[in-house]
Amino acid sequence: MALIGADKHLVKPVFLFNIETGDFVRRYDGVMECAKGLQSSHGTVSARMAVNGTIGPSIVSSHRVLKLTVTGVVLANASMDVAMHDTYYVVAHFHYVLSMGAVFSIFAGFYYWSPKFFGLAYDERLASAHFWTLFIGVNTTFMPQHFLGLQGMPRRIPDYPDAYAGWNYVSSVGSFISVGATVLFLYTVYDMLVSDRKVADNAWAVPAFFVDNKSFVTNTSHSTTLEWCTPSPTPLHAFNMIPVQS
Repeated sequence: MALIGADKHLVKPVFLFNIETGDFVRRYDGVMECAKGLQSSHGTVSARMAVNGTIGPSIVSSHRVLKLTVTGVVLANASMDVAMHDTYYVVAHFHYVLSMGAVFSIFAGFYYWSPKFFGLAYDERLASAHFWTLFIGVNTTFMPQHFLGLQGMPRRIPDYPDAYAGWNYVSSVGSFISVGATVLFLYTVYDMLVSDRKVADNAWAVPAFFVDNKSFVTNTSHSTTLEWCTPSPTPLHAFNMIPVQS
């Protein structure tokens, strides 16, 4: 590997960073464990709701980490970085990792905690449609930009030669799909607020076999963290004293 100038001081730290982010394997393991439905003596997490509303964006966040590991290794090579510096390959790399990784994590957090915030349930079909539409949209937007960078298209230019028009057109189509996904998300929130579908204190748990709903609702032992022990939405003063969870 050719080390060029001061870039040689960046190669080792960047490679180590990419090795560290290989923990996406552990993330996948945890995500798929949740998707199967976490069994306990008090209840079962609804795997269907988890996959549709929360686990899907979490899988995509892990997918972004995988992209960081792959494209980051390429850009960590000093000789390759000289050729790809200030091209659309770099744009595609950090948009996959930072922008979309953060966005999907925010959506995962919203879908997981919105029943607790509002005390209302969202439509799982709309949430699934939003997830898959956004997933297709962002990949259609940013994947072609890797190819543009490999072809030599520079970043920060107002116009480009016709040789780059094909992949730019595909990327533009993906951006419109992403805009449509955003509109669908706004409608999902609107539908949740106007439909008035109430949720239990722990929206992610369902009764186990031979447990009646009334006993399950009044029993908080199936809640794994403190916020699910409080009513939905959580009142201003949920506890008379600072709680301690063993």
